[in-house]
Amino acid sequence: MKRILLLSAVLALLLPACAPQVVEQPVVQTVVVEQVVKETVEVEVTAEPVAEAKVLNFGFAEPTMGLDPAIAGTATSKRVIQFMHDSLWEWDENMNPQPWMAESWDVASDYTSYTFHLRPDLKFSDGSPITAEDVKFSFERMAESELWQGRLSVVESIETPDPQTVVINMNRSVPEFMLLPSFQVNYFIVSKAAVEAGADFNAAGTPVSGPYVLEEWVPKSHLVLVKNPHWWGIEAMGYPKFDEIFHRFNEQGDAGVAAVESGAADVFAPVSAKDVPRLRKSPGVMLYEARRATVRGFGMDKNEPPFSDQRVRQAMGFAIKPDEATEVCWFDTGGTLWGGIIYSWQEDWYTDVSPWDRPRDEKLAEAKALLDEAGWKDEDGDGVREAHGVEGVADGTPFEVSVPFESNWPQAECHTLLLQDWMGDIGIAISPDRYDPASFWSDVLDHKFKMWHYGHGTNLWGPAGFQTIFHSDGAYNQYSFQGSVPELDAMIDEMLAETDREKMKELLHEIEVYIADNQFIIATGSQNALNLVNARVVGYYTNSVDSQRALITSDIPGR
Repeated sequence: MKRILLLSAVLALLLPACAPQVVEQPVVQTVVVEQVVKETVEVEVTAEPVAEAKVLNFGFAEPTMGLDPAIAGTATSKRVIQFMHDSLWEWDENMNPQPWMAESWDVASDYTSYTFHLRPDLKFSDGSPITAEDVKFSFERMAESELWQGRLSVVESIETPDPQTVVINMNRSVPEFMLLPSFQVNYFIVSKAAVEAGADFNAAGTPVSGPYVLEEWVPKSHLVLVKNPHWWGIEAMGYPKFDEIFHRFNEQGDAGVAAVESGAADVFAPVSAKDVPRLRKSPGVMLYEARRATVRGFGMDKNEPPFSDQRVRQAMGFAIKPDEATEVCWFDTGGTLWGGIIYSWQEDWYTDVSPWDRPRDEKLAEAKALLDEAGWKDEDGDGVREAHGVEGVADGTPFEVSVPFESNWPQAECHTLLLQDWMGDIGIAISPDRYDPASFWSDVLDHKFKMWHYGHGTNLWGPAGFQTIFHSDGAYNQYSFQGSVPELDAMIDEMLAETDREKMKELLHEIEVYIADNQFIIATGSQNALNLVNARVVGYYTNSVDSQRALITSDIPGR
């Protein structure tokens, strides 16, 4: 707006002389003129970029037993469980316990009590605090479950003197307590309030203690985990780096390997041993192998013939070729068993029980004699034995057995095909059965099979391995042994109660000989953990329990 000042001077007019003179004063007028000037200004507005979620891609098989850590016992379930639920300590690559939810612990000099001091900032995914009461509840809940009963039978009582302190008292000296969980699991902590309210760990929205929560599970398709914003490690460690884990279910080993090699997946397991030579040279991927105390083999229904007869089981034990299984199916990436359960690398407990390690011709002759004695004879000369005077079996019934195996486990198929060849040498007809992995283990637990392929972990601490598989309360009893032998239970209990280490080793040896003589399971060896990982992943490691939890503190820089 501009102002313009106009000044007008009006001169006085002359009047006649006789008249009085009038003088007009000048009049000043101020006129204000406003002028509006319009201007157009162009302003460039740049929208804030929306950051994309940083995603870690899995290529494992679909969980087969759900996501409740007190119930699920299969590797497919544990590979997801270990990201949703958290534990008091973590293992490093050398299996040394490291502080985790517990920032420290004290162990009694005689190993009869363990006191854990919780971090003060622990929360479940719904923001509620994690306290000593939740830890106590979790352990007591696990101790009542079939999966954990055996390992937690050593716990006498649990005390919670304050919200950050948990004291676990043992009923004997238990130096192995922090190694007992094993095989992809730990003592995972759940919310007491959530469980008592009917928590469903297979559904989104259920409070959990781990770094990730379940967002979506579409059966036969995929599963999505997202970062838990209340997880203590975000502030304490700056992890996890990934906002989301996208788990595309992959039931076929070859497809899983191809997914990692192509970049569609970052992690896949278990890798088929046959691919090991090639993958060790494949660009863009890293193959991680960890020695594990597992048992691969075959379970049998020992409540009914033919496997209720010890002579039949011994004959089959004589006919197997464990070294062939290790070489042909596992490409020398596992251990070999000749009747025992403890491996030579478990030096503290190995006692060299190998009753079947002798010339096969000699063993086959003994196997055939045992089967004849048990009433299984090939009198018609067709190469398959039939029942003759076998109690509970009609005469003439051929010794034919269907043996299911998980169709997504290449080594299981190879192993079962070898079993077919081995048993053919003594007149037993084996029919390998490719089985849906989604229902395989539930059907095993429901006792639907006479014989079945299996593979599972025992324990790094030798004595606990026997308890895990062979004790009637053992966590993996129902997966392979499926038996209750009072004499064997008593032997195991005596061994675990022994405080003298050398005496304990002697008792372990006696148990191993007893198990080998009875052939309660047909065991051929172990399978090492073989994991294929995107080579760009930093911070990853594996260990003897085949845990994937190193991915919690791993990263893919630049993604």
